Amino acid sequence: MKNITPVYRTVLQQALKLTKERKALWFWGLFAALLGDAGEYRFLSTAFTSAVSGAEPPSLLTFTAPPLSVLSGLWQATTTDPFSVFILLLLSAFGAGLVAFFVWLITVSVIGLIRGAAARNWKSQGLVAELNETVRESKKPFGAVLVTYFFGRTLLWLIVGLVTLFGTLVFVDFYLGLALFIVAFVVLVPVLFFVSFVVRFAIMAEVLKGKGIIESVEMAIHLVRKNWMVATELALLLVLINFIAGLLLLVFIYVGVLPFLVTASVFWQSNIAGWAVLLATLSVVGFLATVFVFGALLSTFQWAAWTVLFVYLQQRSRALPKIVRFLGRFISNRPVRLSGRS
Repeated sequence: MKNITPVYRTVLQQALKLTKERKALWFWGLFAALLGDAGEYRFLSTAFTSAVSGAEPPSLLTFTAPPLSVLSGLWQATTTDPFSVFILLLLSAFGAGLVAFFVWLITVSVIGLIRGAAARNWKSQGLVAELNETVRESKKPFGAVLVTYFFGRTLLWLIVGLVTLFGTLVFVDFYLGLALFIVAFVVLVPVLFFVSFVVRFAIMAEVLKGKGIIESVEMAIHLVRKNWMVATELALLLVLINFIAGLLLLVFIYVGVLPFLVTASVFWQSNIAGWAVLLATLSVVGFLATVFVFGALLSTFQWAAWTVLFVYLQQRSRALPKIVRFLGRFISNRPVRLSGRS
């Protein structure tokens, strides 16, 4: 047992190797990070910060139907000024098309990350060729991944909303609200992790195994129930990596961006507008480029890690968590120590 390499170490090493070697995945990682990727760290941080700040939790009740006065006003505007209404409808259709494009891009990005991370024989064919192949291969599992991904994200945000709702009770009655928030946090956070694991593994089953939604969800639930400790270990490590990465990004902002902005402000106040605009532009462009690359790498690494774990569990059916190995080593060595003393 001492010679067994921990699962999370193997997974993280392979994920890091994949992220370094398969740079085409960075493209999909960028859009997954900017548009739709919401890992466990984001859900936890959102729930905690919203509860502490007293922000209103997300609720489906806010999306209500328009009142009759709005509908009647729209009808009156149609009869009196149809051209303006046509322009409004045209802009609405453009907005709906833009949303549909982003939804398609998120789904294809997730599929591309999973396929790229799971591919055994990876041969770089050029960025354009690899992107075209991913788009072509994503047509078959697209519908199942779309439903699973966005339904799972909706369910996860509802859980975050419940945690936030209990957190806001602190501002009504501090002691009672704090007690309820702690209970809700302890109860709902494991549920959040479980749902997140099921959603990830179900999507991977749809992409890599070609299974339907129901079959993929059942397979994911079975897989998580058998290996929930290993999945939790990986999730907590990724949460820690996200936190450290965020701190490093803040350090970069303070060291690499803020001095240029301060210098640009000094130049602007000294009526040196040209240098001020140049420094401000360079600092903003550098900041955005760093954030985009940083987000793409982190998103690629996380999806690669979960994909490697999924493939690992498929090959071995069950993995031994680090804490179980540690306790097993401690318990197995205990009689030896006692007999040595006697």
